[in-house]
Amino acid sequence: MKRSDIVRAFDKVKPTEEQTDRMLENILNSQKKSHFRWHSFVPAIAAALVVITAIAGFKALDTAGKLPVSLEGFVDTAKSFFTGEDKNSSALTTTADSAGKQKAVKSEPEAETESTNPAQVVDTEIEKVEKTFTLNSVTYKEVTEELAKDLPVDITVKTEDVGKLIAIVEEENEFFGGEEIRKYLPIKGSFFLVLEDRDGNCRLFMFDNTTENDIKTYFDIFGITSAEDIAEVTISEGEKTAVIEDIQKVFEELSKAEGDKDEYEKAVKALIKPVPAAEPDVTEAPKEEETTAESATVTEETETSAPETPAVDVEETVFRTVTIKIKTVSGLVYETAFYPQIDYVSTCKISNDFSEFLKTVL
Repeated sequence: MKRSDIVRAFDKVKPTEEQTDRMLENILNSQKKSHFRWHSFVPAIAAALVVITAIAGFKALDTAGKLPVSLEGFVDTAKSFFTGEDKNSSALTTTADSAGKQKAVKSEPEAETESTNPAQVVDTEIEKVEKTFTLNSVTYKEVTEELAKDLPVDITVKTEDVGKLIAIVEEENEFFGGEEIRKYLPIKGSFFLVLEDRDGNCRLFMFDNTTENDIKTYFDIFGITSAEDIAEVTISEGEKTAVIEDIQKVFEELSKAEGDKDEYEKAVKALIKPVPAAEPDVTEAPKEEETTAESATVTEETETSAPETPAVDVEETVFRTVTIKIKTVSGLVYETAFYPQIDYVSTCKISNDFSEFLKTVL
């Protein structure tokens, strides 16, 4: 057979329609398998290698049993890569990046509880320190609105109320060092004084206390220089009260009374008498019948060995105290004590004549 005849014979051979469909299906199936094996499996192998390499590296660094950073974020990212849960995730995200993201998140502060531990409460309230200054053994404090209610003065210091300069507060005074002490003109005496600071501001101060406890010092403070400065004198003991009409006599006698603390203390001690303590009320317990000679012996020994409790002497002051109130024409009231048994007013000895005069008033 000629070559040309063989070629024409093959050209006439054609597959049936069924054979054509089967061959086409085989070709298509072959292409799908090839695409899956290459394009999906190779990236998976690469990601797995990255995970294995990273874990192996951390284990190598974990010589002390502690990893430098947590692998939790990395493992979660790798899982999402293989399962296809997060398309934006990458298996190449490092644990350091995950830790950095965690650190950057600002933690929310814990809510404050309403309950408070009393032991942790700090008392912020500081006791107010009274600001004072001293002049000639007399201490002065500032006149407040509360104090002014019971005083014959106005808390506001006017220009015409300020008198001459008396002294300057010592520099050691932490509150008023260097400020000027001036007379307060509306009230006679030195019960009130004015303090003027370096800026010319004036404040009113009043008598607080003195280390000198004699009548002359108080007369100077209350401005009692004559009988004309006294508006009224009363004397009282308990519920009894009487008015002394002879104001001149009161002024003269008290002005010449001399203070002597040593003699005053001696006179006071002379009035202290020992008073025996009251005997304790002891109730005798009923005696039990003694059944044996032994029990009687024990009872006798116990009674013999019990020490006697001596009576304790108690010192008791038996002072009679009579109150003398001297009201000045300015409205101030000087109050002192009269002790009839020792003829003393305050710590000053008065004449026997004046003492008897005061005793007869009541």
